[in-house]
Amino acid sequence: EETKKDIVLQLVSDGLFFVDFKSRRERRLQKAVNEYKAAQDSAKKKRLNIWQYGDITEDDAKEFGYSKA
Repeated sequence: EETKKDIVLQLVSDGLFFVDFKSRRERRLQKAVNEYKAAQDSAKKKRLNIWQYGDITEDDAKEFGYSKA
């Protein structure tokens, strides 16, 4: 049986993947973006996996945290 489960949404919910919301937004993807943002916020709040030490996307020192290479 084939499922239509959103694998990316599950990874974000589990704190194993994060979404960069700073990129351009397309109106047709707004529903998915909102779902991913809610899932990511929930994972951050629960400190799951990549969020266990806090927000990896923001840091005062450039050598720490996430940066676009």
